[in-house]
Order: sequence, then structure tokens, then C-alpha cells
Amino acid sequence: MTGYPKFFDVPTPNDFCAKNGFPLWWIFNGVAIRPIVRERIRNGTDYLNQRIKDELFSLNDTRIRFFNPDPGYEGHRFCNRGANTVQTAFGEEDPKIWLNTVWEDLDEEKSIKLAVGLEGEEVGQSEWEKGWAEARAKTGNETVDVNDAILPTEMQMNSAFHPKEEALAWMARSLEGMVREYAAEHQLPVYG
Repeated sequence: MTGYPKFFDVPTPNDFCAKNGFPLWWIFNGVAIRPIVRERIRNGTDYLNQRIKDELFSLNDTRIRFFNPDPGYEGHRFCNRGANTVQTAFGEEDPKIWLNTVWEDLDEEKSIKLAVGLEGEEVGQSEWEKGWAEARAKTGNETVDVNDAILPTEMQMNSAFHPKEEALAWMARSLEGMVREYAAEHQLPVYG
């Protein structure tokens, strides 16, 4: 069973993320996420991971192991110490940051469009207008215009805060190590 990594590095007062907008699509220029909020999110991750471990322990089944991915994310989170640009703080299109923002250019979307023959096609104006009408309603910002920015796709919105390819590869290697360790402890064969 895997736990969750913390999304944000340890916050410091007046760091880049406290002064600059985090890329949230429904807030057009993002929102500066105060250090106390980021710390609460970090604490929530610790609490969630502990609850998962407690539940697993209560099952009293030695075959079930808990994998905490959080230590591996050190240096690969949003708002890492020393970040001083949008790119280094939020990691959009940056493989060093292991979590997706809503503005990632997802390879999966390109593959899906190619597979269904829609490569290079744009969303129709009526869909744009519909999206912006929803955005105006959600934010109460009537000055937002379809030409101001581009709405993220559904896949981009649903993949936000999920691990990028680099994180998944690291987790796969780590989990493989746990499986091999368990197999060795119990004298089980390991294939592959």
C-alpha cells in the first residue's frame, strides 16, 4: 500500500510562493499560497499517511507493507527552497518537479488525439465560450474574456497534483526493491 507525498516543500516566510500565484485554473492569475496554508497541507499528508499505516497495522497481516513515497520527493516538490521563478516554484514542464500542475503539456493527451484522429484540432468557439461562462460564474469575475488565457483540458485538470513520469519511475523502482526484499525474507521466487 502506498502513501502520499507532500506537495509543497517546507515553507518559509516571504518565499516566492507566498508572493506569487500558484497556477489554479479557476483563479486566473493564481493565488499566493501562504506558508501557514502550505504547512497545514503538509501536516494533512502526514496525518493521512499515519491513518493508512494504522489501518494496515490493524489488519495484522504481515504480507501487507506500507510504502511512504514522501522522502523520495525531497527536492522535487512545489515551492522548493530557493525557487525564484514560476518555472522553479511550480514546475510546469520541469521534470525536476515531480507533480503536475493544471498547465502541464501531457503526452497522454497527444497520444489520445492522435489515436482518434484529432491531432492538431482546436476546441470550437462555442466550447470556449461555455468554459469561460462557467469560469466567470465560478469566480464572479465578469472581466475575464476568452482571449485572456486558455482553459486547461479536462485531463489537465484531473491530473493536477498527480505524479509525473519521473516520480512514477522512481516509485516503481522503490516498490520493486520492497517486493524483492519481501521475497528474500520469505524465500519466494522473484521473476523478471
